[in-house]
Amino acid sequence: MIPRTELELPVAVSENSYRRFVKGFSYPIISKEGRKYHDTVKMRFQQSGQEMIHGPVKVIVEYYPPDRRARDLDNLFKCLFDSLVKAGCIEDDSQIMDIEAHKREPLPPAGLIHLEIEAKPC
Repeated sequence: MIPRTELELPVAVSENSYRRFVKGFSYPIISKEGRKYHDTVKMRFQQSGQEMIHGPVKVIVEYYPPDRRARDLDNLFKCLFDSLVKAGCIEDDSQIMDIEAHKREPLPPAGLIHLEIEAKPC
C-alpha cells in the first residue's frame, strides 16, 4: 500500500501576506499569520493520527476560496508547503515532485483546502 496523507485545512496565508520585511533584518521573516497557520496545520496533522511520508511525494490540492474575488492559486503554495514540513507531514518540501492543484467553487464563509499527499514509487 502506498503511504498517503489526507487533510482538510483552512485556506493558507497568501504569499503576499506570508512574509514581512522588518527593519534591521536583511531577510524577510514569517508573519504572525503565517506562524499561526503553521501551528494550525501541525495541530490538524497530529490530530489525524497520520504519519510522516518519507521520500518523493505527489501533492494534490483542492482549493475552495471563501468568495469569488480574484485569487492566484499559486500564492497558496509556499505557506502551505512550509506548513507541511513544520507539521511533520513531510521531511522537506523539496520532496514534492508533482503538484496537482484545482481551484473549485467558493465555499463561504472561510473557504477550505483539501489536501492529499502520496508517496511516489522510486
